Amino acid sequence: MVVQQIKPGINLLCTTKICILTLILNICILTHNNSLRYIHIESEWLYYLTVVKYFALIGQHTCPKIAMKEMEALYEVFQKVRKKWKTENVMFLGDLNAACSYVTNKGLKNVCLRSDPKFHWLIRDEHSDTTVYQFQTPLRIIIHGKELISGIVPESEEVHDHYPVEVDLKANHRYLLRHEL
Repeated sequence: MVVQQIKPGINLLCTTKICILTLILNICILTHNNSLRYIHIESEWLYYLTVVKYFALIGQHTCPKIAMKEMEALYEVFQKVRKKWKTENVMFLGDLNAACSYVTNKGLKNVCLRSDPKFHWLIRDEHSDTTVYQFQTPLRIIIHGKELISGIVPESEEVHDHYPVEVDLKANHRYLLRHEL
């Protein structure tokens, strides 16, 4: 696993062992001031549980006062990640402060990650399905790469006010055959 700080507030996690990456991601989202705690896993059966074997995750918590500027900088981060790790499969997640008064609708439309159709925003701008979701969410999951996009379980994205965002990845068929039949 590779953990690299691209710039303050933007940490990159990249690995071929998807389960380890997922567990570290959950902890990364739950910790404050971008600190990471490591989990040591030795079990071979945990490797490659999803159909997407290789991708990069970028966790981000933007400063509300400069949310637009930091969101624009994420496109440059994406370019560097794509070049360095030679992958199109990249997932951004976290609190981008892309709601309320921090970012206008017009401003959001001009952000490269939003205007480029190759990036898919999994969490809607507004949640109005139930009274629990009567807020504009700053929490986001943005994905890029055909393999990663096709590896997302439809309608699995969730958001809770000040809780981690989540999305399910499709299980690897070989794993399912060995463990669920």
